Amino acid sequence: MAEFDYYEILGIERNASDQEIKRAYRNMVRKYHPDVAEDKEKAQEEMIKVNEAYAVLSDADKRAYYDSYGQAPGAGPSGGFGGFGGFGGFGGFGDIFESFMNMGGRRDERQPRRGRDIRLGVTITLEEAYTGCTKEVEYKVHESCLTCKGKLTVEPDGVEVCPTCRGAGRVQKQINIGFGTLAQVVECPTCGGRGQKVVKPCPECKGQGVVEVTKRLDIKIPAGIETGNGLRLPDCGEPGANGGPRGSVIVIVEVAEDKRFVREGADLLYRKNITFTQAALGAEVEIEQVTGKSEKLRIPAGTQPGATFRIKGKGMPEFRSARFGDLHVVVQVIVPTKLNDKQKKLLEEFQEAGPQEAKEPSKGFFGRIHDAIFG
Repeated sequence: MAEFDYYEILGIERNASDQEIKRAYRNMVRKYHPDVAEDKEKAQEEMIKVNEAYAVLSDADKRAYYDSYGQAPGAGPSGGFGGFGGFGGFGGFGDIFESFMNMGGRRDERQPRRGRDIRLGVTITLEEAYTGCTKEVEYKVHESCLTCKGKLTVEPDGVEVCPTCRGAGRVQKQINIGFGTLAQVVECPTCGGRGQKVVKPCPECKGQGVVEVTKRLDIKIPAGIETGNGLRLPDCGEPGANGGPRGSVIVIVEVAEDKRFVREGADLLYRKNITFTQAALGAEVEIEQVTGKSEKLRIPAGTQPGATFRIKGKGMPEFRSARFGDLHVVVQVIVPTKLNDKQKKLLEEFQEAGPQEAKEPSKGFFGRIHDAIFG
């Protein structure tokens, strides 16, 4: 997993749009500008993180990979920031500022562009994560308007050259950068960079060229999936602009907590209550599994409270693997609250028969987890 959370670095939510990511990056560039930041060394360090976060989250494929695995494609074991520089990595502030200014609107809106990804969430049970399952998801997406076929108008004279940019799609704007002004080329606010203005919009889509529709998809969720894993469905997201490809639907999975088991990766932790006679004399008990079936476990005589037993291969399947984790059973000895006269007499005789020796068990890793969770 990455040492830093890219979304936290940019100060955005995990479902942030491409525009929100871009806007957050611009704000960070301003915040850590060498002429503004009081601690220039710290600003340099923070900008290294900002650069990598934006490089990953602004790329649809890298973002999908990061959402699934918690690190950027090709990152080392620590998922660190080894391959990115601060302001210096851009060849000085001039280069990064130019990069920032270019994001403001020099992209030609008439060029083909990939559609926006749609991010959804789905919650499944631990049993569904064990077996794999299919879930239906519902979402809203834009489709090309059937009335105008995406042309924004149905009238022959419904579109004219934009009077603001005169068809260029871009205009020049003066901005204040703190130590002067700079001419920035931005997309035309009148036509949105298209170079044309719709004067007689389509009555169905109101001149947008697309309409919002509701879609449903069946998502196949593989066995062993864990909370935070993402599944990418290509070509199911928002349509591209000017003939560009569609975006993807990215489904982030959450596995609900189970009252019976605690999950640690592919391993499961289970608490089994036994009587003090079973602990003292030994017994064969049934251990519940995720699917509801039972597994036999032999409890040896003299078992102490908190002792942990491992049933190999009876845990969760590993994600995208044929291997299974283990089931760790932590024994809890239950003392009876009521005894009849015969039971009391036998226990008194047992107590008088001789010393009762016991050894503190070695709980191991999962035993300590059990204590932390159940007390």
